[in-house]
Amino acid sequence: MRKLAEQSKQSTEKISQILGGIKQEAEKASNAAKDMVTSVQLMSQESGTVLTPLNNMAQHVNEIASMTDNLAASAQEQSASAEEMSVAVKSHEQSMNSILVKVEKMGKSVTDQSKISDQMSRASKRLVELAQILREHMNHFKM
Repeated sequence: MRKLAEQSKQSTEKISQILGGIKQEAEKASNAAKDMVTSVQLMSQESGTVLTPLNNMAQHVNEIASMTDNLAASAQEQSASAEEMSVAVKSHEQSMNSILVKVEKMGKSVTDQSKISDQMSRASKRLVELAQILREHMNHFKM
């Protein structure tokens, strides 16, 4: 009887340890999921800010096309239009630089998400292993 009681006590302690491990891994998985949600939200916000400069750039391209038609009308207007085009090109350059920075941030976000996904995968595998160990210990008590 004592030996059986001691074995039960040891098994109970092992189960408690396993459950503690499962709880820790579940918390890690939960935190990783929260981090992923935050990354996705940030990426969504950044993608919205990328669209605005692109739309502005399309509008500027249309304006430049209109200016080119007016350039043929007169030499005096040609000089003024050339100056406007120079300003527009500088604006496009700034827009492109801004887009480049945002694309780089999005790339980092994707990399971060990949790392979080890897962490979640490892945590999930560990949870499966712990569940199998728990199942084996629980089967030990079944008759």
